Amino acid sequence: MAPRRKLKGAQAELFAAVCHHYINEAEEGNGKPDGVPIFSHLSKAQRLKLVADVAIGMLCEDEPLPPDTIQHNST
Repeated sequence: MAPRRKLKGAQAELFAAVCHHYINEAEEGNGKPDGVPIFSHLSKAQRLKLVADVAIGMLCEDEPLPPDTIQHNST
């Protein structure tokens, strides 16, 4: 299910920290989650792009929310 609102305050800070941590881990080669098959079977570049899309959509006021796709929802 696609998000329906922007994150703000403590939720936004926590979400940004988690996204940042994931991106750092993925760039070091440790960011391949096993729990979500549709996400874990993507290439590293595809996973990083999806995380960036979702982070920007959830945190940046002037950007649209992430699209309602299976890939974005699994991110």
